[in-house]
Amino acid sequence: MDTGRLSLQDAPPLAVPVLFFLTAPLALAAAGATVLLGGADVLTSRWAPLTLAVTHLGTLGFISMVMLGATYQMTAVVVGSSIPWPRSAYGVYALFTLGVAGFCWGIASGNPSIVFVAIAILTFAVGLFVVPVGIALFRAPSLNETVFGFRAAIAFFFFAAVAGIWMAHGFSGMAFPGSRLLWSQAHLSVALVGWVGGLLAAVSWQVLPMFYLAPHPPGVIKWTVQILVVVGAVGPVIILGIDYLGLLGEGGPPLEPAVAAAATPGILAVWVLHPAVSAWSLSKRRRKRVDPSLYFWQAGLLMAPLTALAAIAAWSLDAPHWDVLFGWLALWGWVGMIMHGMLTRIVPFLVWLHRFAPVVGRMPVPSVRKLSPDAFIHRGLALHLSSLLLGIAAIFTVSDLLCRLAGLGLILTAASIAHLLVHVLRQRPPAEVVSAVAHALDGTDAHSIPHQAAAIQVLDAPGHSTSEAFGLWGRAFRPFFLAAALYGALVIPWWTGIWLGAVPAPGWLLPTWWHGHELMFGFAAAAITGFLLTASPVWTGGPALSGRPLAALLALWVAGRLAFAMAGALPVSLVAAVDIAFLPAVALVLVRTLWGSGQRRNYAIVGILVVLATANGVMHAEALDLTSGVAGRALRFAVDGVVVLILVIGGRITPPFTQNAFRRSGIDRPVRSWPWLNALVIGAAGMLAFVSLVSARTPTTGILAAIAGLAGAVRLAGWQPWHTRSDPLLWSLHAGSAWVVVGLLLVGASDLGAPIPAAAGLHALTAGAMGATILAVMTRVGLGHTGRPLELPDHVVWCYGLVHAGTLARVAAPFVGGDGQRALLLVSGIAWAAAFGLFAVRYWHILTEPRPDGRPG
Repeated sequence: MDTGRLSLQDAPPLAVPVLFFLTAPLALAAAGATVLLGGADVLTSRWAPLTLAVTHLGTLGFISMVMLGATYQMTAVVVGSSIPWPRSAYGVYALFTLGVAGFCWGIASGNPSIVFVAIAILTFAVGLFVVPVGIALFRAPSLNETVFGFRAAIAFFFFAAVAGIWMAHGFSGMAFPGSRLLWSQAHLSVALVGWVGGLLAAVSWQVLPMFYLAPHPPGVIKWTVQILVVVGAVGPVIILGIDYLGLLGEGGPPLEPAVAAAATPGILAVWVLHPAVSAWSLSKRRRKRVDPSLYFWQAGLLMAPLTALAAIAAWSLDAPHWDVLFGWLALWGWVGMIMHGMLTRIVPFLVWLHRFAPVVGRMPVPSVRKLSPDAFIHRGLALHLSSLLLGIAAIFTVSDLLCRLAGLGLILTAASIAHLLVHVLRQRPPAEVVSAVAHALDGTDAHSIPHQAAAIQVLDAPGHSTSEAFGLWGRAFRPFFLAAALYGALVIPWWTGIWLGAVPAPGWLLPTWWHGHELMFGFAAAAITGFLLTASPVWTGGPALSGRPLAALLALWVAGRLAFAMAGALPVSLVAAVDIAFLPAVALVLVRTLWGSGQRRNYAIVGILVVLATANGVMHAEALDLTSGVAGRALRFAVDGVVVLILVIGGRITPPFTQNAFRRSGIDRPVRSWPWLNALVIGAAGMLAFVSLVSARTPTTGILAAIAGLAGAVRLAGWQPWHTRSDPLLWSLHAGSAWVVVGLLLVGASDLGAPIPAAAGLHALTAGAMGATILAVMTRVGLGHTGRPLELPDHVVWCYGLVHAGTLARVAAPFVGGDGQRALLLVSGIAWAAAFGLFAVRYWHILTEPRPDGRPG
């Protein structure tokens, strides 16, 4: 492997490109699901809403996601220029992912509000990406064909994104900037030729010689390709400018043919000259042993001239299927095939570089090829080719069955990519070797050691497998915290779509009750289960649930969520039986742990679980027509029960955590926690729950809520939260308690007749108290119970900010009417979901890998 020209010491953290790479197959799976569900309608016209959604899931969600991650990596390593504000990459990832998902969802559902919010998010994402990367490329120490290609590609990405966002206003209820056909042709030309083709060529000048020992093409040919790309992408930009400024007047000639003519040099460069040069280079490679990832390059290069022919046919023939064929070949044949191949080779290389290079010479290390089994790559290639061919056949035959099979093929291809990436990312040296290396280097983190180019010479040497056992089933907090986070990131956008009318409501009671039920008995129940079944063995010294019994309990929770997702198609009794079973099962496990411990006060927690299970059963009873008019009160009873649980757990863990933090920081202040005040707060909140069952929203409930809120405020003041602002793991717990106080006071004021919407207090207790407390506990327990220092991982503090921002927007929404309320609700849903989505991403390895100290748990 030739690495002499690389600046390996400038490589960004592994998490930066990996976040983008892991998300790409999710977008591919979403595209496949759209094709599978939409059938032949998806592959008949380029203008159909579902077709546009699939197109942008491919261009933005799959291809651009891979290219953004590769750009962060290669700008630093290949160009040799560090990107300023490197942490902004995480913001780009979050915003770009949300924007793409929202845009494709809005286009597919025909909902202009979602499209408008999505393009606003995408605008910020593009700016946050282009500015630091552009600065790094401008500062490049030398200008060669690769640097030139990167600079041009980023410029064309910016223009294509701006033009696309501008055009998207037409889908958000506003006007297109000009002729839809003209703008779409220019946008497509700049995106495919300038951004994708230009960057692909620039990357290939380095990747093919490095990974396959292929000779570098002559410099004059490489410069010719890059210049032709620039000419072919600049031409359509100029024509758009002429059209927008009206320089030819109203009676001027049509400009659509001029776009095709202007893009011709770029088309020849990316679909004829570059494939021919790259194929020649690969045929001359020094290593004759075929790497399986090479097949993707060869297939993609073969598809390039076929894509050019399809483009000519689409332009010159009237039949709409030629447009669709061109798009299919370009996305899944040409660039999609090459992106797939790059993932199978680059990700193992990055894992080796970051994890194994520091321990070379201290232990046997695997080669890059050993990290990714050939069988995985061959399987992915077969699935990719099958879906590509099925799609081509479906386009020509307009066969609904073939189209759906092509969609299924895309889903399976995405699953294969994700499986390979996860397998590779789980490979790491033994923890004791890493610790020994770090100690030998005076405590330097071995994973951040500059990787010398000389060490890479062993990359293709024989090695040993380094797979570790999967740690997900070690303790209950691992799978249930991860399930809660993923479901929280899913269920709120799902509800937002139902509320906007873009997604059909499940056939179970009222949509608002479905929303509340899944928030309480889906999201919150998973988080509560993870905490209680992890903490109770610590309190009592009893057995901890792990292994297969833990997996079976999680499967029961998942079955309940799937049953609710298909509530309209399943018998109501089956949905009820599957969902009701979970909480009693958790209570039985908890009783087993507490039995014989002598700690009677902990049985109150079992009582709260029984209360929640009863409330769930009452809601299902109404769905079964066994009761009437009680489902709403049962749901509110569940909310109050969780608030009581938060007050109990908060009073038990927050004061000692705070006192310990004060001691470590040298703060000589006692944390005051009065038992009588705890009893008053919990007692008033508990009475509020039971009184609300009988007489909701009366002066009695208002007084009880006000007493609980005021007593909670005094209790929180005794914990001195203002001294915790430098410790996010600590102030996040206090912030959750603060939302309890705010929610109770809002409920009290509303029930006593103040002009405060009831929804404000309800969502301060659910989105605020429940969401913020669950997030705070998950971030802390996830570190402490995996044997890690209590130091928050990078950017997880953003999770706290997002969940609080989302809660503020949700609480404020009922006070605002019309479009303002609609906007606040959208912002709230996006922020709240992003908080738990980011947690799942950042804590994935913490929750799925074994403890670094080797202990069980």
